[in-house]
Amino acid sequence: MVFLVFAIMGSSATSLFSKSVTEEVEIKLKSESECVVEASDGIPRKIASCPYNVNDTLSITYKPQQPSIEKHE
Repeated sequence: MVFLVFAIMGSSATSLFSKSVTEEVEIKLKSESECVVEASDGIPRKIASCPYNVNDTLSITYKPQQPSIEKHE
């Protein structure tokens, strides 16, 4: 059954098991307590309860082609 789900999802399944990437990014937007950054894969990612300001540079860890951030500092 699990194999069937992954077969239907196609390349989405491979991205689930891809290695995490860490890179430096800049805060592009901030609205109230939420910030938006864009990594080199071109996907905008949100940081909730964001303590940073627009144009701050920080390090994020994420999986390519997935919108979540695993870690930021």
